[in-house]
Amino acid sequence: MEQSPTDLTGVLFSDPLWLQSFPLNRATVLDYFALSPFYDASCNNEKLKAQGKDLSLLSTMPYGPEYVVISAQEPNLYVIRKQLRVSPDKMVPLAAYYVLDGSIYQAPHLQAVLGSRAERSLYYVQSGFGKAAMKLKEHLREDEETRDTAVSQARAVPEIEPVDRAEAFYMDQIITSVLKKLPPPAGPVAASNGAPETATPESPKPRVDAAAGVTA
Repeated sequence: MEQSPTDLTGVLFSDPLWLQSFPLNRATVLDYFALSPFYDASCNNEKLKAQGKDLSLLSTMPYGPEYVVISAQEPNLYVIRKQLRVSPDKMVPLAAYYVLDGSIYQAPHLQAVLGSRAERSLYYVQSGFGKAAMKLKEHLREDEETRDTAVSQARAVPEIEPVDRAEAFYMDQIITSVLKKLPPPAGPVAASNGAPETATPESPKPRVDAAAGVTA
């Protein structure tokens, strides 16, 4: 992607020869930064150098851009801010740069960071919806297969033919007619209460001997 004149976030600068010749610390990091394409030679820092003055006098300089070290974790990380001095006590931040292990980068603007995170979030949201749609299709396909299996099994069960009521009535008439013509089986006579009556054996009568007049 083509970079605009002020957007150099895709640029990396490093000078191994300078790093081998000079120590990199808070006092020298701006000298090292001045070698990079991020440095504006019309800044107040360069004007002070031309006058042989120390950078601590930046607050006395008139309107113009300047560079200051706002954070340092020696010897690995330094953060440099480009700011526009409007008055001795008022500055407007323009850009930020960081020097990491001798390599200089331009920090992305807040808008670019938010845009990148929004794009990443949108990607994950779309990916999540895509996976959810695939899962839904799988469940629908499984439900359809289960339904088709149930229908196939139902069709495989033999159907029971319905009973013809007219034919059943005709058979009942035949059976009833046959039963009426056959004599009922012999059995005990039913008592008045419906239970079979049981015959009680008679007790033997006493025998009388007429000659002797004795009852046996």
